[in-house]
Amino acid sequence: MGYPPGGRLRTQLLQPQPVAGPQVIAQSPHFTAGKIAEFQRRFHDSRLGTIDSFLELTPDQRPVGKFVIAQRLFACENDERIMFLWEKCWYRKLRKFIDARR
Repeated sequence: MGYPPGGRLRTQLLQPQPVAGPQVIAQSPHFTAGKIAEFQRRFHDSRLGTIDSFLELTPDQRPVGKFVIAQRLFACENDERIMFLWEKCWYRKLRKFIDARR
């Protein structure tokens, strides 16, 4: 599946349904469905091409913007792939080597 490129992420962030499910919103009372909808409306109305540009120009929207982005990217995570990459990671092997020498 993979992470969405910038243009697709922008489209996903602007989708009318809430980006986070009710359970996540309940766990994050600072980011209500209303705040997410306001973020989406303001991002859409800005007509900026990237989320980075929008968040740079609207610092008051950064916290909810980061939350919305994290929810979209979290949905793209693949735990099996992450663990596979960690097992093959050179940094992990180097750390094991250093730890073994202590």
